[in-house]
Amino acid sequence: MKKLAFFAICLFVSLPRVSAQSAADSTDYPSFRENYNAHAAFIKGNQWTTSLGNRPLRRGWKTVADAFTVSPEGQAAYQRGLSQRRYLPLYGITGLALTVGSLPLLVSSPTFTLQKGVALGLLGGGLGLSMVANNKIRESANNFEKALWLRNRDALLGSVPPTYQPRFKYLYETETIYLTTSAYIKNGHKQRLGFLGGQVAKEFEGIPGAWDQYKKYRNHQRAGLLVYAVGLGAMLAAPGYSSSRSGTGQFMYLGGVAIAGAGGGMLASSRTFLSQAIYLRNYTVLARKMIQDQP
Repeated sequence: MKKLAFFAICLFVSLPRVSAQSAADSTDYPSFRENYNAHAAFIKGNQWTTSLGNRPLRRGWKTVADAFTVSPEGQAAYQRGLSQRRYLPLYGITGLALTVGSLPLLVSSPTFTLQKGVALGLLGGGLGLSMVANNKIRESANNFEKALWLRNRDALLGSVPPTYQPRFKYLYETETIYLTTSAYIKNGHKQRLGFLGGQVAKEFEGIPGAWDQYKKYRNHQRAGLLVYAVGLGAMLAAPGYSSSRSGTGQFMYLGGVAIAGAGGGMLASSRTFLSQAIYLRNYTVLARKMIQDQP
């Protein structure tokens, strides 16, 4: 109990100062904040991030395989994520080749011809393969997110007194959250993120650092959606500007693809802010619950 009481004091002192990469203070008994920042990782862009430094994520997270050895459950989810990425290059490259190859034929004439019919077939095949690849990416990403959540749980268990570990594990599994591609998981239940992440806002209220990162996520989502809509509009309008003597339609379509791609990239990159918001939110919730457990 003496160790646990000291632990609570460390939590209380460190709580207002937590940040995603704050430096650990020098103490004989490391505080929970120090252990959380050092051992609980989150994904920042293409980096595996803790206060001990960043590690690049390459080849489907294979560069951080050793980080999951601390957690058998996390390692199993990690391996599932890897297996789902096995044929992604084949699906992605073939789908892209068919889609891009159909574009010159598709906008070559404003009227329906055999050539345009072939182009529509190629486009359909390309989009179909792209959908398969996208589904595999989603499944893989969901397993990686769960693997990271489980791995963080087991890495943190060693930072609390042994007598408190069962209680800590319960708090972690019921109070913390983690992402999937279109939702988040809390206490084993899937909850929708909502349009532009609006439904997850309640999880960050009253947690200043996490709330700031969440607002950045929302702003980037809005900007990305606007850019994507502009690109999509150009793609839809392109056939109306097609003619045999002018390349306007083709240039408009390709420009729309590029703009829509940029918007999609902005939407995807905004999740970095949401991941950091969740990282900060989970720390704060755990710290507050542990303080409440003190007599």
